[in-house]
Amino acid sequence: MLINSYRFGVTDPSFASVSLLLHGSGTDGSTTIIDSSPSPKTVTAVGNAQISTAIADPFGNNTRGVLLFDATGDYLSVVSGTADFAFGTGDFTIELWLRLNAVVGTSSALSLYDQRPQGVQNDSPVIYIQNSTLGGGLTYYTGNANRIVGPALLANTWYFITLSKATGNTRLFLNGTQFGSTYVDTISYVNSANRPWIGGFSDNATPSTQATINGRICELRVTKGVARYTANFTPPTAPFPDS
Repeated sequence: MLINSYRFGVTDPSFASVSLLLHGSGTDGSTTIIDSSPSPKTVTAVGNAQISTAIADPFGNNTRGVLLFDATGDYLSVVSGTADFAFGTGDFTIELWLRLNAVVGTSSALSLYDQRPQGVQNDSPVIYIQNSTLGGGLTYYTGNANRIVGPALLANTWYFITLSKATGNTRLFLNGTQFGSTYVDTISYVNSANRPWIGGFSDNATPSTQATINGRICELRVTKGVARYTANFTPPTAPFPDS
């Protein structure tokens, strides 16, 4: 079931509820990361995080650009708009495209999205890839526990990853297909200053190289108050609209 249409030229009926929209496009090597949401946030690139046009985006565009992380402490920090990520007990959706240059190793865990404050394992959403000793699966973590664990991912492959909470039920989708059990979710989600982080675990002052990804992300969109997906769907075939 596709809740919204993403065909080129079609507007997003839930655009007013979008908290963050990072296309990742721009000039090769640029560290200027633009948030195209209705209330643009300041996004800081840390380490070598930057825009890259070295490979095509998920839609086959070779010049548009995506966000590049090199696993040496790179991440993005959203330094404004904290309330827009405090979901409470309401619905929300987090979605992004991911392409790993290298899959998770024997002693590492790769963080894609993390809202936790430093030193706290609190009620905030975390999407990460487990270390391979635990199966290397794409994982949803919140409230001090892994809630949904899915399949291992391959290198050099674009994946569309989606987390959607609808009326107390949280689901994780890979390329439009739900995996794992639906999490009956009573958590009231919070956020803190300078969060979320994209590409590294945010519960430390700086992420270790074991927690940062070696790969690319684009079309990261966070929507507060809207569950865009409640069942299997067809992934988007074009960038998200800006209106």
